[in-house]
Amino acid sequence: MELYKIEDINFSINHDLVSEGSINLILKEGELFLSLKNIVLKDKKRWYDLPIKEVENIEVICENPTKLRFQSPSVEVIVTGKYAERLLALRHFLMPYIHPKRKEKMKDSLKNLVKFWSLGVRDLTAFANLLQLTSLETRKLITSIKEEKLIDEEGKLTEKAYDMFSPNERELLKSLEEING
Repeated sequence: MELYKIEDINFSINHDLVSEGSINLILKEGELFLSLKNIVLKDKKRWYDLPIKEVENIEVICENPTKLRFQSPSVEVIVTGKYAERLLALRHFLMPYIHPKRKEKMKDSLKNLVKFWSLGVRDLTAFANLLQLTSLETRKLITSIKEEKLIDEEGKLTEKAYDMFSPNERELLKSLEEING
């Protein structure tokens, strides 16, 4: 496997565990490499591979100093380096390789989360298992339904939530919510 060094970096790796929350590791000094199939991080003792095909999102989370976040279903990696242009170039290079169907899955998952919410399901682990998502993705969806005002302060679905569904589905959801009170 041929590696191309991108930058000397500081990085953290956050493992997302459905039942136990996140584990935030200490910021490490190391190097960032790119191979044909992986983003590779190296500190003084270990090598870490993040397969490009598993990366679902690459975003700039801070501009000064530049920090990039790479996200996969189970890992979040945050990197910062001396040369922002190298990190930004890497982001632009990798963006076309991010799986396009993932956003569609998240949209469908939001709709399904609203359905489960109307049934009275409120447990993060239950949502993650039912929707086949990580707890990080599930937390983001729960935050979304609150921010997008799909549920009110009492936890009931709003008209905006009902508008996501066909008339028959709306009736069913309203009746389920009444049953679950």
